[in-house]
Amino acid sequence: MAFARTNVSLSQPDITQKLTERVDDLKKRIAAWGKRIWRYTERSTRFNQSRLFQSNQKRLYESLERPMVSGTGPAPNQADTVAFWRGLWSEPVNHSEGPWTEVVASQCAGITPMDPVIITPDNVAEAVRRAPNWKSPGLDGLHHYWLKGFMVCHSVLARQFQEALNQKSLPSLFTTGITHLVPKDQGTTDPSKYRPITCLPTIYKTLTSILSARITRDYFLARSDDRYILRSNTFDVTELERLRREAVSSSGENAAAEDAAPQLAEQTANVDAAVNTPVVVDSNNDGTVAQELELEQMRSTLEEAIVETRSTPLENRPRLPRLALSERNRAFVRALNPMLVTYLEASRDLCETDSILFGAALAVCRIIGATLSTAGRATGQSSAIPAWRIRIEERPSSAD
Repeated sequence: MAFARTNVSLSQPDITQKLTERVDDLKKRIAAWGKRIWRYTERSTRFNQSRLFQSNQKRLYESLERPMVSGTGPAPNQADTVAFWRGLWSEPVNHSEGPWTEVVASQCAGITPMDPVIITPDNVAEAVRRAPNWKSPGLDGLHHYWLKGFMVCHSVLARQFQEALNQKSLPSLFTTGITHLVPKDQGTTDPSKYRPITCLPTIYKTLTSILSARITRDYFLARSDDRYILRSNTFDVTELERLRREAVSSSGENAAAEDAAPQLAEQTANVDAAVNTPVVVDSNNDGTVAQELELEQMRSTLEEAIVETRSTPLENRPRLPRLALSERNRAFVRALNPMLVTYLEASRDLCETDSILFGAALAVCRIIGATLSTAGRATGQSSAIPAWRIRIEERPSSAD
């Protein structure tokens, strides 16, 4: 009898010595992997704490004072959880309005109202650029990575955002989110011991980011005290001067909005020139052989994915994987941009644009051969262990 993947056999005369050496070797490997996991954990903790210190110092200090909760125990009963949160969210609330509301209303009466918000493709591009690539999406399952890659959608989103503002209405899809319950302490069976975190669709978060930036800009520009603005660390001197020039020349913003519509027409004119041009994908870091993929095949895959997405309920959409940020993957995303123009031009509302973008993302995943989860996105109690740590811990078992 021999041990798998080793040269150790029970019939050998020095079996005891070989087993001892084998055990020592495995102990060294385990210790090495343990140190590697520790280094990754320490670096990740330092990085997250430094980033949190720059954005929200109060939250950082609270996280240091409060121990980390794993939440790996039994989950609360679903009926109890629904009943608890229904009592908070579904019951009518009577707010008590004191005399201070009249004081605030009188103080706000003399404030000059904001100019009408005009959303341009540049506003959409800037909001998307600031967003993290793989932040948890909402019901549609679309990440910011795809909004960054499919740049031809920016002008369409700007137009449809503007229509939503003018009509003061949004589809219910974009105001409906997936709520995750995060445990506050070890009492995981008590529904009141959970903190709700709701993930909204990325397209909706892009719109709110644009509006938030515009409100923040107008608020600080309305202040007459430049020292207060500089102390707030929101704008530096150069940025403040630039914003003041933009506020004075508001006609330039209106002109930019009027020029936003012809961008799609210019992109459409470039589609015919790129239809018969093959896309050459360079070899990636793993040494994958360079390959040439005809645009007609990509166009067919894109059409099939969009048709499939339109006929699939949101809850049954596959989970899009997080792609490596390689030049090969970016090349495929760029290649689909001119093909999307025709679909986006015919889009009637934000819901249809969302399904087109998800179908395009699905097509890219199929073209590059990425693994897709076909079980839908319904989730239960998830593991608190980071994904990168799980991958590292799984490697020793396959290292031999």
